[in-house]
Amino acid sequence: MPVVARQQATVLAPAPHLAAAPEPEPAGPRRVVPVSRLATAVQAGPPRADTTVIRRETPTQLSSKDVLAGLRSVPVVKARLDERLAQGPTALTHVKRALENFDRHLALKTKMNAFVNEAIRIATVIDATAAELARAVNDPTLKWQIATELIAAYRAELQQKLGSAKNLDRQAQTTKALDLAAVVVGDDPVTLYVSGKVKIGDAAWRVREMAVKAGLGTAEMMRILSDRFQMEVGSHSRAEVSTGQRKADTIVQDDGQTGTGGFDLKDLIGEISPSFYDEVVAPRTGPPKKGSDAPQWGPGGLAMTPATIAKLADLEKEASRLDLQSSSLSSPQLAAERTKSGDSLSAKQSEHFARLRQEESGDAADYESTGTAPRDYVVDKLMARYAIADRHKAETLTDDLLGALTTVPLTLTSKLENLFKVRADAAAEPHYGSAYKSEPALMQQEVDLSALVGKAARGTKAMSIGRPDAGFARSRGENYLRWRRDKDERETGYHGLGADDLPVFAAVNPNFTETMGGNANLATWDSRTQQYTGTTYGENYYGDMHMLLKDSVRPRSTFIARGKKSIDGRRIERTDLTFLLADMLRMFMFDYVDAMVAALHKPDTVVLTNMDAEVHVYGGLDIATDVQAIYLSPAAFAATDGAAARCKAFAKQHSIKVEDIGTMPATYDITARQGVQGGIDLKGVV
Repeated sequence: MPVVARQQATVLAPAPHLAAAPEPEPAGPRRVVPVSRLATAVQAGPPRADTTVIRRETPTQLSSKDVLAGLRSVPVVKARLDERLAQGPTALTHVKRALENFDRHLALKTKMNAFVNEAIRIATVIDATAAELARAVNDPTLKWQIATELIAAYRAELQQKLGSAKNLDRQAQTTKALDLAAVVVGDDPVTLYVSGKVKIGDAAWRVREMAVKAGLGTAEMMRILSDRFQMEVGSHSRAEVSTGQRKADTIVQDDGQTGTGGFDLKDLIGEISPSFYDEVVAPRTGPPKKGSDAPQWGPGGLAMTPATIAKLADLEKEASRLDLQSSSLSSPQLAAERTKSGDSLSAKQSEHFARLRQEESGDAADYESTGTAPRDYVVDKLMARYAIADRHKAETLTDDLLGALTTVPLTLTSKLENLFKVRADAAAEPHYGSAYKSEPALMQQEVDLSALVGKAARGTKAMSIGRPDAGFARSRGENYLRWRRDKDERETGYHGLGADDLPVFAAVNPNFTETMGGNANLATWDSRTQQYTGTTYGENYYGDMHMLLKDSVRPRSTFIARGKKSIDGRRIERTDLTFLLADMLRMFMFDYVDAMVAALHKPDTVVLTNMDAEVHVYGGLDIATDVQAIYLSPAAFAATDGAAARCKAFAKQHSIKVEDIGTMPATYDITARQGVQGGIDLKGVV
């Protein structure tokens, strides 16, 4: 049943402050306020507009105090809200602040929309509880699932606590409020978009999808999600955010020295970093109240920066523009993805591929807001990079590079001793079986969501990132798996892929036949000689055993150009190689482009690449069936026992070629002359 009963006419009314004792409605005609005026006010946000369509008067709404008291009667809610946060205050403190700001500045005034206000209050409490439960298992990406389970598991109790057995209208209003709250806590496209984790098209699609589930209009759902975003960010002071920001983990390096993890924790899902806070919250225009550096609020909501107000306005406009029939994925689209992949994708993976192609189709005329189509962007960059005056020649080079990407070697590197260490059954199989699993995948754990929220009998389960073992935590950090899951979510577009649906990550290796798996990861750049020294042949950071994948994995794979950390810009999977090539050029991955150009036009030159281009293989990766050759170091190739022997026996059993990496050729020379960033100077050879 839809949450809202619809009529032909839309009721619009202004929404002044909702104080403890509301002022009487003014006499005379009401001023009609547009649905959104987000782009017109900076100091205190936009005037609110009541846009929800209701069939008749509903009972008096429950106050925030009533809702909080009812929900805190659930033991797990009370226990989690009473816990102290890294920022200092308890979660309950933030919930009360959020609800107070909602009551004063955001709540809809009319009684007709009481259930919407109640839903937002319920969602605020449930969301905060779920965030703490997710933090307890160190996997904030589970928050949305936990929140949904909380409402489902305690539906009967909440209906009784918040409703009234003697008042059917009160019961009906509680039902509608819980229905809407269940949708609101299930996703957060506004925060994901404002923080730059998803593009506007994807966020708009999700807002629209949530609106349909709730039986509301898109503008109505956007207002609810915008309010929730403001309530969350605005419940923190600047000092609290700074105090609670995540620092890099301490790790122990190979030489025994203590260092810090090479990944950033401050902007992960579930965190509010000082930099993000400053991007969203407008600077104060007056003295702090009672010495606090809490953000300012006004009749229209949180005082936000012009950039954030513009983002919210753009998202509402885009979400309202969407036509549901064209933006939703159809059964034929999903079936086509399964067919392309050889029927090896799961239902969620098929949806993911279709969403990626949908996004690429939407960006076909305007690549990453550059105003240029992706192919034209590539041609322009190639002309500049290689001093090509003839555009036709640059077009030809573009086609050649796209052709090279269809056949570029795809390799999976591992440490032989880890992959083929002794099994309990002594079989000549990989230690964890032939279905390849990365370390994060091996460490993932099943979480009983129902037990986590205190309702074990329901049996709702989900896969979590798990806890690293002691050795892994020592060398990579306690939060590496959390960072890795967040990175995987970001690169796959936050499409809700479970741990078992995430891909296997392998390398795009354009000069594998020359470097035998070597790359700049273990190399040292000598600025005096303009040459790489150190390990540049036969091994890389991940090991010295390389598995060359079969071409059959390509139809169920995506590619991603990750670029260097110092380069700004979005990293997202691509199904279209033109977008991949454009991403490489946008993020200055000239080592990869130069390597392919050199192979085409200067084959005596090898350009050493970094490890910034990956292939993501979906539908599982089985070493027994998806690997065409295994390359071993000379010592391992000659060995007759141990892991090397088990590896060779396994390869023989499955008709996989085993090759000797060999020693670095005497003529092996990789240079980067004339200071050209990321590679060699290839001007004039194209």
